[in-house]
Amino acid sequence: MLTMERKRTSTHRTTILTDTNVEQDRCPKVLKLSLSDSSSKLNPKVFLFDANPHGSQAVVLSTLIRVTEGDISVYCSESLKALNHINLLWKSFNSNESICMVLLRIFQQLVAKCAQPATCVNEMIIHFISSKLPAVKSYAIGVLHQIATHFTLEKDLHQTALNVAQEHINSIHHAVRAACLNLIGQVVSASSDHKLLVAMVLHCLTDGDCRVRRAALEAMSTMATSDSTVLELSAYKEVSSSIYDDNEQVRIQAAKLLWRLGNLFGSKKITVQDSGVEINVLDDAFVKICDLMNDTSMKVRMLAAKLMGTFNGVTFKFLEQTLDKKLMSHLKHVKSDHERQRAVFQAGGSSNSMDWDSGKRWGQGIPQGGAVNKNEVVLMSQGACGAFVHGLEDEYMEVRKAAMESICQLSNGCSEFASHCVDFLVDMFNDEIEAVRLHSISCLCRVSSNITLRADHLEPVLNVLKDKSSDIREAVHGLLCSCQLTSTSGLRSTVDALLGNLSKYPQDKMSVWKCFKMIGSNHAHLTAALVPELLSTHPFFMTSEPDVDDPAYISVLVLIFNATQKCSSLLALFPSHVFRHYTYLNDALPDIVPQLSAMSSTLNRSCDPAGRCQGNSSNVTERFLSNTLDRIYDLGSCDAHQTIEMCISDLNQTASLDHMLRAPLHYVAMVCKCYLLLNKVKQALSQDIMLTTISPQRSVMATAIHNLEEVMSLSYQLQHCYYGQQAEMLCSVVQLRVITQAMQLLLAMQLNIDVTNSNQFMWMKESMAQRISTVSRFYSTSGCACPTALKAFTDNDIILMSPDALSNLLQPIINDDPPLCLQLSQLLPLVQARAEITEPTEGDGSNDCTNFVASLALLLHVRARLYNVAQLSRIAVRVVFPDHRQLFYKPKPSEVRSISATTDSLQASLVISHSAWTEPCQVEISIVQQLMMDSDEREADCLSRILSVNTATSPATIAAKDILYSEAIPLSKPVKLTILPKSDK
Repeated sequence: MLTMERKRTSTHRTTILTDTNVEQDRCPKVLKLSLSDSSSKLNPKVFLFDANPHGSQAVVLSTLIRVTEGDISVYCSESLKALNHINLLWKSFNSNESICMVLLRIFQQLVAKCAQPATCVNEMIIHFISSKLPAVKSYAIGVLHQIATHFTLEKDLHQTALNVAQEHINSIHHAVRAACLNLIGQVVSASSDHKLLVAMVLHCLTDGDCRVRRAALEAMSTMATSDSTVLELSAYKEVSSSIYDDNEQVRIQAAKLLWRLGNLFGSKKITVQDSGVEINVLDDAFVKICDLMNDTSMKVRMLAAKLMGTFNGVTFKFLEQTLDKKLMSHLKHVKSDHERQRAVFQAGGSSNSMDWDSGKRWGQGIPQGGAVNKNEVVLMSQGACGAFVHGLEDEYMEVRKAAMESICQLSNGCSEFASHCVDFLVDMFNDEIEAVRLHSISCLCRVSSNITLRADHLEPVLNVLKDKSSDIREAVHGLLCSCQLTSTSGLRSTVDALLGNLSKYPQDKMSVWKCFKMIGSNHAHLTAALVPELLSTHPFFMTSEPDVDDPAYISVLVLIFNATQKCSSLLALFPSHVFRHYTYLNDALPDIVPQLSAMSSTLNRSCDPAGRCQGNSSNVTERFLSNTLDRIYDLGSCDAHQTIEMCISDLNQTASLDHMLRAPLHYVAMVCKCYLLLNKVKQALSQDIMLTTISPQRSVMATAIHNLEEVMSLSYQLQHCYYGQQAEMLCSVVQLRVITQAMQLLLAMQLNIDVTNSNQFMWMKESMAQRISTVSRFYSTSGCACPTALKAFTDNDIILMSPDALSNLLQPIINDDPPLCLQLSQLLPLVQARAEITEPTEGDGSNDCTNFVASLALLLHVRARLYNVAQLSRIAVRVVFPDHRQLFYKPKPSEVRSISATTDSLQASLVISHSAWTEPCQVEISIVQQLMMDSDEREADCLSRILSVNTATSPATIAAKDILYSEAIPLSKPVKLTILPKSDK
């Protein structure tokens, strides 16, 4: 009996079997299961030659397994010796299936690594294939297949492979036959008689085992991919019958092959069965794939729906038939009058009998067009009619989505087909599953360039604006942006529906305004007819001036201003207050309200005395950013702090107005804030404060600790939330953290403690050493020169340094100004990763409080929009309670859905719970991105503990109101939700 024991190690590597008290016989007495650390792994070169051909089977097996886990290239210098040893092991253990499998794997790796397939390789593989074990034989043929794939130019090896495949293709074991078919498909080009091999593969399509039939289809797919000249049109006819196989996997593979062959022989003609009518192979393949939409398997139907959209060049009458379940007459072959008269003449009748009905014979006068007989051959299967209709009505959402995707693809290549598909795509807006409705809107949006929305189409589209899902509503906004309307009544209905959407869902404000912008730009002349109605003007009476802050009124103005950009004659219809409102909206919403030169000349705003020039808002923002950078680099020592604070305020305010350059503006503002905070801490360190129980001094130290913690957090945001940074910019951000931690060490040494025996201070030094190591590797990989001050750390062990020596080493870093790498050309391409929470919304009154029973669960639905987030797997929802306790929720992959290349939607449901509270309090919900730190970031906590120990003050009294730094950076503004856990009594 085998007894095993498990030993744990820190690396948790895979267990391996080792033999203890190995004897020469094949039955070991005791086997122990042990774990070995990767650092102590032995050289794998030893194990292969240590495998004794006369040893225990278990020992040999465990030894060979270890060989496969190592680097097989170490045997290349002794490849012949290794192959001979494998041959000896094979002769000794050819009846052990497991050992034979491992030996074949080693043989394959050795031949591939050494890249020298010699004559002995052919002899050995033939010897391996002669095994009496079917599983070993099939695996050996598979090894030969992989070796032949690796050495594509070895003709002798390929010829050997073909001989082996032909010899064993009639084996009684299905795995052997399947392996031979795969081998033939790979090396068929090496044969001089392609027809013979193709005939052998086609013969296997009627094999009794479904696995062999599937392998035959896969082999033909490989042939069609590697060398299309091998297959002929006769192969297409043989494959066509396989789509009706009783095995699901065979039908799937047959459909893929049929699609490939249909595109391969697309323009060639094929005769319809039982008729002399010829059609294109591409059309025939399309019809047969359509027929699979009636298959009983969901997977087959979904594949068929996907493949239908990938056919290019299908005749329009076949495309049209897929949208109608009734068979159209033009898909029947009806004989012409000349052909019918010729048939009557050949039968011995008179041609005059075809003109008039004499009444002498029964049924003589039946109209030929209406009579259905066996000579009228249907070119399209009845089951293939209405294929897309069947797909859109399928019970599985995967099939419905695949059918819509195929309709979209075919519509982009055929505008006439697109006009027929609008009704079906609009009907899918009423699907019961949100994902299907969203996909139908997306598909209709992609074909919008080939269609126009009629009044009957527009009504169901506008009804979707009442949907409770923000993703659905925003998708409809995008659809309206790209579609063309046909009448002013349709435009009026669209405006009313969008205003109703804005009234019911105020959070859609920006999306609705962007939609109005595109509608006005695309329908300028239709908008011109509605201007008096939209602005509520009267030809005789003066109407009241609307509120310029009303979102509905802003929507109307956005529509009209963007239409005016294409039709300047609208200016004559504007009341006087519209010109003033344009001035305000052009400054407040520069990316939505366009620059109107005609409007500017009316207001005499081309250039005012203050030097304000009319131009593109982004160009103005770039000039402002350039001037701000000049101010930052030309700072004086006297008013540096005040200037930086003003720059930060200006940058943040400008970023709120110009969304196009929001990323570089926020980036510069955050860098300036780090510079400001570090200078404040540097001033505190220069005062040489010795910590006492005096309250002002404690406050200064606590503020310095919090400032350094904030700089550390901002540096991670700069590195991970802004994409497109140059290597110099990233290095300057990383160096900020080194300076921050150096200041934390100096701050700890200024505290009146024994730093030599302090565990917290020793831990801080270890963290600093870890960070220096990480930063050094970062500099070496980025190609930037490492600063001199950082090089000094790599040459010294700061953990063993005395406090005085460490202080001298840290001073150069502290004395140098924080690095600034702010060049306008490098800042403009930056893209910011951010998030916006659309649900829940903040409440500001006591009536908005959510009550629930304490210690029970409260379900929160969180909906957010993610912009430019590269690593969605690191996104989390953070909930912060009033006691600073944090809860992180990791969304499931199904809760994150892609909307566009840079935008994703998050719909998460999380559960929170808490003990009873005496009064309502607010919890903060935000979207964060978890990340990997340079080191274990707890310096601020250590400093707080040191400060509390030496002043008899609890850490809670010196902690800032903000949340302590954690391994997550915020991507969105926190949403405050008022809750009250009540006692159940």
